[in-house]
Amino acid sequence: MSFEIGESVEVIGNEDGMEGSYFKGQVIDRSPRRRTIRYETLFADAGSPLEEVISVRRLRPPPLTVLARYHL
Repeated sequence: MSFEIGESVEVIGNEDGMEGSYFKGQVIDRSPRRRTIRYETLFADAGSPLEEVISVRRLRPPPLTVLARYHL
């Protein structure tokens, strides 16, 4: 996957206690094997959204939204 600027992604956590957790974010910059992500739910000490440069290996596309209707 290419994970272009502006795309929504999920990032797998790799710190102690975060393994296996995914965090929503958006790609704001890119280089050949890395992307800069601005997280939606993680914040820096100043209160602004956390930004992190990470390997594309830690990224996946967000899950699809499925709308279902049930008829009884």
